[in-house]
Amino acid sequence: MPQKVVFVVSGTSFTVPADWNSASNTIHLIGGGGGARRGAGANNGTGGGGGAYAALTNFTMTPGATVNCSIGSGGAGATSAGTNGTTGGDTWLNKTTNAAPASTADGGLAKGGQGGQGSGAGGAGGAAASCVGNTTSSGGAGGGSNSTARGGNGGGGAAGPRGNGGVGGSTPSGGTGGGGGGGSGGGASGSVGANGSAPSTAVGGAGGNNAAGAGSGAGGTAANGTAGTVGGGGGGGAGGSATPYTGGAGGAGTDWTQTSDSATAGPGGGAGGPGSVTGATATAGANGGLYGGGGSGGGGATTTSANGGSGASGIIVLVYAQDFPLSGALAAGSATISGALTVVHTLTGVLQAGAATITGALAIPASEITLTGDLQAGSATMAGILTVGDPLAPLEEFYILGGFYNLRIAHPDPGLIVQLQTEVLDSGVWIDVSIPVIGDYDTHLELPPGNYRFVSNVVGSVTKSLVPIFRRGPK
Repeated sequence: MPQKVVFVVSGTSFTVPADWNSASNTIHLIGGGGGARRGAGANNGTGGGGGAYAALTNFTMTPGATVNCSIGSGGAGATSAGTNGTTGGDTWLNKTTNAAPASTADGGLAKGGQGGQGSGAGGAGGAAASCVGNTTSSGGAGGGSNSTARGGNGGGGAAGPRGNGGVGGSTPSGGTGGGGGGGSGGGASGSVGANGSAPSTAVGGAGGNNAAGAGSGAGGTAANGTAGTVGGGGGGGAGGSATPYTGGAGGAGTDWTQTSDSATAGPGGGAGGPGSVTGATATAGANGGLYGGGGSGGGGATTTSANGGSGASGIIVLVYAQDFPLSGALAAGSATISGALTVVHTLTGVLQAGAATITGALAIPASEITLTGDLQAGSATMAGILTVGDPLAPLEEFYILGGFYNLRIAHPDPGLIVQLQTEVLDSGVWIDVSIPVIGDYDTHLELPPGNYRFVSNVVGSVTKSLVPIFRRGPK
């Protein structure tokens, strides 16, 4: 059954899709990433933590209902010297009340990443233990160091469906390059995002890959750090020169593709830190990747610090199996349907197969469908089974006195089957009198008194007669 994907990226409520399937769905939530700290004096800044991840499985919602929600905002990077970054907002939904849920019966919650802190402490990632969901994972912490003339620390990667986000790289003593951003817990495989690397003296640290081992931004060598991709962490910028080299932004995640417009989304990577500058003007930190990546700390300089980068906002992703009625015409031109096609809803239009080849089974259960239109097969080839309701539907019932009769049945389609049956002693049990008729049939029968009926694998369009040759009446 195909899946449908819907993104919720803003607002305080959303309308449940009309075709929502409560029996087969997953709701993914990512908290906002934390903003980075701006160091005091000429010190570098610490990175913001990545947002946490939570998931709800087969969550019941009423189609068309309004559900309260909050999309965690990305924490702002600090702009005043010696101040911490802003913590990212929590992302949640609640079908019962307009407040963060306390249990999965009401909804889900993914915590935001903490803003970069003082005393060389990077912001903590959103904690799985504080989330509400059937599955939860923690965001990666931001890189942490605090000293003059060092590169900025990397931001933490957001957690995702594969696991925890990676930790942002920290700049060590004497490290003038920026730390790499942490990779996200997203991707097609894997378990956790990789940590960002510490710089090698003046060379920026590489960003961490996503959980699938992809997306790392390269650290700069006398150059800017490269932005991450597919949820990987950004690379750190080169440092130790008069030229300001920036860190790369965290990579935007691409785990999900929205059905309506093919837009992509997923857990984002942390930003790479900028390199330190020998001049007076320091370089600002970079922003975390959508969704939930942490920002990188600003670099240090001779006399000043620089602003921290901002974290990325959170998201809610609805993924569910589509369950929809077929109300129009199903037309197959030159299409090939090689599997089984099962129609479990009301078919009010025309089912047409032109030059189509249906090699599987087309099953239309009588208990689950009302066929009010036409079933047409032009030059189609149906090599499987076409079943519409009960294959033996009674045509009519009648009583005869008994005697010799001429049974004649005619119909144009040799695939249709007609049978004459009689009821055993008014018991409600019917037994065959004549052999199954395939094609035209004309024979003489001696029949005892009783109730009789014709049955066929189709209803109507059959010419049949039972004409007495000699009828034996009562004495």
